[in-house]
Amino acid sequence: MKVIPSTSILQRRLLSAVRPALEDAALSKSFDGKRCHVKSENTETKVKSILELEVLNEKKLKIRKEAVLPPKAVEGLRNALTQCSRPPKQLQYEADVMWDKLVQRRFPASPTEVRAARGQIKKKLHQEDDVGTSAEVFNEKVKRGREQHLRREVDKLLKKTRYNWKPLDFDSKEESATYALARLSANYAEIFRVMQECKRTNFVPETVLDYSSGVGSAFWAVNELYGDQVKEYTLVDPNDNISRFAMDILRGDGDNGGKALVHKNINFRRNVIPSMQTKYDLVIAHRALIEVPSIEARHALLGSLWLRTKKYLVIIEGELEDSFKALIEARDFILTASNELHFEETAQLLHDNNLLDEEMKNLLTDKRISHYERYAMIKEKASVVSLLAGQLELPTVLPEGHVFAPCPHDQGCPRVSMQGSSKPCVFATKWRDFRADGKATKRNDGTAGGRFSYVILAKGERQKGCPAPARILDKIKGNKHFVLTACTEFDGIQRFTVSKRAGPIYTATKSVKQGDVSPIEMKTVDSESSYELFDEITAGH
Repeated sequence: MKVIPSTSILQRRLLSAVRPALEDAALSKSFDGKRCHVKSENTETKVKSILELEVLNEKKLKIRKEAVLPPKAVEGLRNALTQCSRPPKQLQYEADVMWDKLVQRRFPASPTEVRAARGQIKKKLHQEDDVGTSAEVFNEKVKRGREQHLRREVDKLLKKTRYNWKPLDFDSKEESATYALARLSANYAEIFRVMQECKRTNFVPETVLDYSSGVGSAFWAVNELYGDQVKEYTLVDPNDNISRFAMDILRGDGDNGGKALVHKNINFRRNVIPSMQTKYDLVIAHRALIEVPSIEARHALLGSLWLRTKKYLVIIEGELEDSFKALIEARDFILTASNELHFEETAQLLHDNNLLDEEMKNLLTDKRISHYERYAMIKEKASVVSLLAGQLELPTVLPEGHVFAPCPHDQGCPRVSMQGSSKPCVFATKWRDFRADGKATKRNDGTAGGRFSYVILAKGERQKGCPAPARILDKIKGNKHFVLTACTEFDGIQRFTVSKRAGPIYTATKSVKQGDVSPIEMKTVDSESSYELFDEITAGH
């Protein structure tokens, strides 16, 4: 699924003819003390361009790369472990085993994938069976026995892959404790890292919904950032054992100023409140999609969470390719549904505001254009002919939204190809590990690390006239230069080199790390393709 950016549809089609190759002279670097021009290449299309780089005046957001569980969380976990029937060392051993399994955990395969896999395996087993081609000589009883044996062999092979997916379940306090030892610190670090992105605005959530809350990692991360400014937390998890263990951890060290838990207003629920009138400033779904068995069920869940979101919906998944693809699928589902019009309701709204002329009728019924093109053109035409247009809220399948982070655009992800393959866009984090057996971590410095993928979706239309800064996806240090790979607002993923001769631009990139917002503005000033020059060409119109 491709999601089209909000300023580029028809014009880009007209401008996408390939230009002649750039002259070598045009690709030469130039510096004037404030700006520099560098060669760049689109990592996906291989189109070469020249970028004009300039240091952004915005204050750089400092991201804490290493997360440390709050002392009350550590004490709460210690106290909760003492109530388990198995000793902490045994629980830690089981947690290490669980960690290895969870790191490699895959998303459930679709029915189509399972059927295709079964067919391939059966074909292979038939080929390996010497008498497979002469099965007709056997009687019916023998044939049925052979087919049953074949099905058992197919099931055995499928169980070794992601085709035998099962949702996580916790049957006891001990299993919940094992999960907490395996993932509490890691989950906290991932959510804490992602939530720091919101520091780029003045956003302070008063109400928070943590869906698939597990052992309460999201609470600890949000509470560390916002403290008592958050008035209410709602933690939703269908498993009572894991919720009770999360509650035990939330008792902290017991010194909570007369409160049972470390926050005065924490609600535990097995399901989301049915009323659509109950909305939350911040909704977090941390590694929740992987617990849903089908794409249809995931879409239903995402729609439900988006309708309950006032400002930000945070979705975090793992680092594997199928996790990243599921994340992008979730992102694109919400973006597409947020500009897919309800035709009859839209026609009625336009009619009531005297806007339903022949051109509007044609736009509503034209099957050659995408949902976004229809939405954008109707909205633009309405704004031209009516002062009421700014007040008109077109009826869409889901409320309008855009990507807040990490993507600087609402287009389809450049790392997901038309053939369905993808290169995961993942981010790293590090945390101070808590171990119940007192042993050192693998790094021998008390820390552990991992990677994840995420997206933050924001309610409302993307702000016009305010360019979104690029996101640094990779950085390689060379001899007096850096090679940067950045995801840009309109020009895809660009790779370019910043030399020490670039002065302040080089200095600005010295401290930047993978996953950071770019401290420099990038503008395409020349390219082999007119497509890359869209912004410059349209700026003059």
